[in-house]
Amino acid sequence: MYFDTHCHLNSEQLYEKRADYVRHAMDCGVDHMVVVGYNLKASELAVAIRQEFENVYAAVGIGPEDCLDTDAEELAKLEALLTKPKVVALGEIGLDYHWDTVPPQKQKAIFRAQLELAKKYQQIVVIHCRDAMQDTYEILAGAGVKGIMHCYS
Repeated sequence: MYFDTHCHLNSEQLYEKRADYVRHAMDCGVDHMVVVGYNLKASELAVAIRQEFENVYAAVGIGPEDCLDTDAEELAKLEALLTKPKVVALGEIGLDYHWDTVPPQKQKAIFRAQLELAKKYQQIVVIHCRDAMQDTYEILAGAGVKGIMHCYS
């Protein structure tokens, strides 16, 4: 059995032909897939896609490159998505200092807030960490969550 733990059928490039991609993956022996969110819109699409296909699940989250304007209202919407059936993880979330588009303090605040949601709902996390290993480690060390390192440098 093969399980694709991280795909982006919710991306602009793949969304329109998502049924073709799911069918092709299943034909190639991939039995299950997780569509992973990286901002609120992508998370909403992941949740919608998971309803379309029996063996497709969703992860919801706001990634470090997309969190600049994230506020309490957006986090509340994310929390509501986290409670839906077949939502199996919170992610992708984390820190990314490579692009320098979102201040580190903002990334850390949103990362911590999402880790609190993961802990509250006992969800695993999908971690994105690029050029921020020490800060990511320090935040995760006290978070009390389990998860997957999707991206790391």
